[in-house]
Amino acid sequence: MCIVTTSIAGISAAAINTALAVGAVSAGTAGYMQYQSSRTQKNMAAYQEDVANANAKAAQEAAGAEQRMAEWEHLDLSRRALQETGNARVQYAASGLSLASGTPAQFLSDIADTYDLDSRKLDYNTSQKVYQRKMQAYNYSTQATGYGYQKHSINPGLNASLGGISSGLGGFASGLSIGSRLFPKEAGA
Repeated sequence: MCIVTTSIAGISAAAINTALAVGAVSAGTAGYMQYQSSRTQKNMAAYQEDVANANAKAAQEAAGAEQRMAEWEHLDLSRRALQETGNARVQYAASGLSLASGTPAQFLSDIADTYDLDSRKLDYNTSQKVYQRKMQAYNYSTQATGYGYQKHSINPGLNASLGGISSGLGGFASGLSIGSRLFPKEAGA
């Protein structure tokens, strides 16, 4: 550190040395604290980016799961339609009715229409759920990108330097004020 031995502009050398010491300590402390804070912020942004990416992946997988569940529900719906149709044919045939015309044909047509509507409803609901999951994935992916930009924009070294300089200047001014009160310039010096 520089030691001043002569007074400058009416301020004693001891006051200037006090100001320099306070400024140096202030700069070092502030720089270190700013570096630690910036490093923590950068690590937090990296963590949040990882979490958002994991959430996006989970949402994509959930969309695929919704689609696979719908395929199983379609198979079950188809099985139930075939089973109900078969049961109705057996009952009509056991009664001696013709399945080609009249009420039995209309009933079998109604069964097919009902299951067709159920199938369409299942398709619609599935498309809505899959769309929602994909939008969640997109939103999480967008968040991850934002956290990535934040992580890359934080420079702990630069922040520490700027914080140290700023604090050092403030500390120097404060030290000069304290030093001037503690070590007033002697008369005639």
